[in-house]
Order: sequence, then structure tokens, then C-alpha cells
Amino acid sequence: MYPHEQVSRHMTVKGIRSFKRLPHQYKDPRVIIGAGHIGLRCAIFLVNRKQTDFVVFDRMFRVGGTSWMYQANSTSKLQTEYGAYHMGYGMDYPIPTDFT
Repeated sequence: MYPHEQVSRHMTVKGIRSFKRLPHQYKDPRVIIGAGHIGLRCAIFLVNRKQTDFVVFDRMFRVGGTSWMYQANSTSKLQTEYGAYHMGYGMDYPIPTDFT
């Protein structure tokens, strides 16, 4: 190869700042898997911190996780809790005022 046919070690390409791949920018950079008790608490935590760039996914058609989703049977007036945990309220998450 002749010297005039070789490519220089240092080249300047106009318009390109870097050859590094740019990181992908997501519309919602945070995701919460599950709209049960803990998923909803995570969403409340983010909203209280003024961070609204998240999305919540759940396999069911409504929020609540496995709590209060099923009846004892279809003819019973008895409502039973199906979940393995209880909703705990505290200083950060008080009992709602419109709780009936």
C-alpha cells in the first residue's frame, strides 16, 4: 500500500460529535410491576416526590392485587379477603377521609 492510499490515524468527521451509541430515551423511564398494595405505595411515593414519569402494569383488569378480589362464592353475601396481607396505614399513608 502506498502512503497516499493509507487512512490517517486521526480524522475529523464534520457533524458527528462522537461514535459512541446514544442511550435510548424512554417515554416513561420507570415502571412499576403490579398494582397491588406495594405497587400503589411505590406510585404514591413517586407522585409525592413530583416524579410522574412512570407507568404501572398489572395482570388484572383493576388495581388492588390479590386483596378483595374474590367472594367466598357467588351466592354468599360474605366478602372474604383473598390476599395474604392487610392494608397498613401509618403517618406517611393515613386512612382516607372518604373511607366507607
